Formats: sequence, structure tokens, C-alpha cells
Amino acid sequence: MSDSHKKSPHEIVRRIRFDRVAVVAIPLLLIIIFIIVLSLHSCGNDGEENENSVDIATPVAALESDDAEDTQTSEESTATTKATTATTQTDESSATEMNESSDNNSSDSSNDASVDSSTSDANGSDSSVSSGSTVTNRSDDSDSSTILTQQISFVGYDVDVSIGDLIVINNNTVYDFTEDEEDLLYVYQNRSTSYQVSDWEVRLMADTIDALNTMMDVYQNDTGNRNFTIFNGYRTYDQQDDYYHYGGSNTPAGYSDYHSARSFNVKIEFGDGTSDYYNSTKYPDYSWLSDNAADYGFIVRYPEDKTDYTGESARTYTFRYVGIPHAVYITDNDLCLEEYVTLVQDYTSENPLEIIAGGINYQVFYVSEASASGSIAAPGTNYTISGNNMGGYIVTCW
Repeated sequence: MSDSHKKSPHEIVRRIRFDRVAVVAIPLLLIIIFIIVLSLHSCGNDGEENENSVDIATPVAALESDDAEDTQTSEESTATTKATTATTQTDESSATEMNESSDNNSSDSSNDASVDSSTSDANGSDSSVSSGSTVTNRSDDSDSSTILTQQISFVGYDVDVSIGDLIVINNNTVYDFTEDEEDLLYVYQNRSTSYQVSDWEVRLMADTIDALNTMMDVYQNDTGNRNFTIFNGYRTYDQQDDYYHYGGSNTPAGYSDYHSARSFNVKIEFGDGTSDYYNSTKYPDYSWLSDNAADYGFIVRYPEDKTDYTGESARTYTFRYVGIPHAVYITDNDLCLEEYVTLVQDYTSENPLEIIAGGINYQVFYVSEASASGSIAAPGTNYTISGNNMGGYIVTCW
């Protein structure tokens, strides 16, 4: 080969450099092209997905309607959504009108019942409800009806006809000591500082002591006094037998209300070393107790002019715990416990006795022992069951 065709060293170097650049640049270019293709393909898929989502999505107008009506029609067509919304609005409007009409009728019926009750009291033809009482009896011919919202089962419920705050014990109704004495507490050890106890042996049910503490605390706060003494609480069969045989009581063992562990006596301490049994008529300065006892669930167990029902002479110093709604009704309507328990037997879960006490609307009704084998529908969401010691149960709902 001639010298003219020989490549110069500079040409050889440039060729080598070009080859090196090509080795690096070509793969890099291919990578860039590959990335661009992938990006274009991804964008195409996104576009397809967006197109699909637009096809099945609820139109903007329908979405606004959903927000306003709180409906769920995102998977339906616009026409179906509008039709459903219109139907829903019509149904809701009709339901609202019906509810308003029902409420008005119910309110009118309640007002009519209240007027009838007040008129009856003024004429003296219905002695069961006193004038001005917060208690309302449901009329049998009322247009309104009780809404039954809960099932009450007597099966497995730890209750007996001779157990509860509303049991009756008197000369005609014996007590068989069904309740466990272990449930009783000593008042002295569990009392508040707002009253005194005669001795360490006085016992009552726990809920009775709780209510007694609350009542006496309020009394001390209102009056600044703590001059009441509690004595003669629960009595065993043998204790009552001793009282009876040694002249301390005219009631034989088994027939005393002190067996309930919810009855007790109250004495006034005058601060000068003297005392006397509680009597608000004789000592009007201490009338707070009789005026307010019902608000805490207590009644006078043997009120005036009730001997024919109780079998006992009037005793203004013996109080009995029965629970707030029952105490309010008994006191407002000048009843004794025997009268009240008998009255409740006329009321059922569909037609309960309604009592408003402490801002709470209570429904009270009777269930015989024979009818308590299953469950019954009852108003309200809470309830208690008490035996009456006379063959049945008194249910209190709220």
C-alpha cells in the first residue's frame, strides 16, 4: 500500500474516539427511547381508565343531589338517580306530615286527659288523682298508644314475688324471709354525718341507706341541722316475736313491715337532752322531712286514716323506702302502700300508669305470677321489677 492511502495517526485517534462515543451513546439513546415509549403507553392507559370512570360516574348534578338528600346512588344512571331522589323526597315529606299529625293528635289527647283529670278532681269524682299532681293516668279511650320498645324476660331474672322495694307486709300478708340477710348493711357504719343512729345493730337494705344518706345530707345543707336519729330498722323473726310477746308490738312475727329492711323510725333530738318521735304536725319546724321524703323514695308507712288498709294505727315517725316514682305517686294522691299496690294491678304494659318524677317519665304496670313465665314487650329502655308479696310483680320502666 502506498503512503498516500495510509491513515494518519490523527485519523486513527479520531476513529477510536468515535467508536468509543458510539459504544456509549447508542445504548443510552436506546434507553431513552424505551423510557419514552413506556411513558406514552402509561398515558394511554390512564386515558382509557379516565374514559371508563367518566362513563360510570354519577353526574355532577346527581352528586349534589346525593349530598343534599344523603342518598347513595353513585352506581345508578342519572335518570334513575333523579327518579329515586324525587320518590324519596315525596315519601319523606309524607312521613313527616304523618308524624307531625300524630304528634299533634298525641299532644291534644294528653292535654285533653290532663283537663279531664283536673276537672274530675275538682268535682271530687275521682279520688285517685289529686289536683295539681304531676301524675298522669293514661285514659283507656286515648288516641295515643304506648310504644313498646323492649322485651322483659322473667325467666332467669333474680326476683321473687316476695322480694323488692314494693313488697307488702301487714297483718293479712305474711313475709317468708325470702331475701338474703347478707344483703343488709349496718346503718351506723354506712351512714353519712348528717344524722344519727340509735345503736350499732340497726340494719337496712343498701339502696335504702343510700337514699337515706342523700336525703339527710340535703336536709342538713338546707336547714343547717342534723338532729334526726334513726332507730328500729330490720327485725328478724325472733326479734319481732320478742317484741310481740313482751308488749313492744301488737304485730306477730312474720307480719311486721320491719321485716322488709326498708322501714325505720325517726326521732327528733332537740339539742337540750330531750327527744320525741317525729311528727310534723306537732313540730312544724321539722316538717322538711315529711315535705320532701317522697323526692328521695320514702313514704310515711302508716299515714292518718289508713288503718283499714294497713292494719296499724297511724304512726307519723315510721318511714318506708319504695323508690322515687312510687313514693311521689303515693304522696301526691294521699295513698298508703296497700292502696297503691292494689291500684297498680289495673295497669298493663300496653296501658301503664304514667308517673313524672324528677323530670323522668315512668311507666308502671302489673304482671301476675302466672303471666311471668315468658317475656313481655314493655315501654322505655330501662326497667326494674319488684314483687308485691301478693302474687305478682310491679314493673317500672323509663
